Amino acid sequence: MVFGGNFRQVLPVVPRGTRAQITDAMLQRSYIWEKVHKVQLQQNMRAQGDAWYSDFLLRIGNRIEVTYTNDYVQLPDEIVIEYESENSIDTLIEHVFPDLEKNWTSASYMRERAILSSRNSMLMD
Repeated sequence: MVFGGNFRQVLPVVPRGTRAQITDAMLQRSYIWEKVHKVQLQQNMRAQGDAWYSDFLLRIGNRIEVTYTNDYVQLPDEIVIEYESENSIDTLIEHVFPDLEKNWTSASYMRERAILSSRNSMLMD
């Protein structure tokens, strides 16, 4: 049997589950995990156009990047847009999706961009 996917990014779905329940449902917590032959890829194919970002993601995944309580990672200032006012959302959208009105129907344009948000910050990709 072959399992595929990025286990660093894809968590199991546990309806209304707590963080602990979701973590407990991960394949890595299964009794079969120790018997699985693991092959780890070392190149981030999605971020290969941005070497700095690719390295940053690998440092997080390899647990080399400095973490804080609950494994939170401090995002570098160069990829964070601070929320200062309602206009901050427009600034973020324009930064991540330049010329959106002209390109919104382009699948490749949209596929190469994303806004990931959390309660305290927003990450640009």
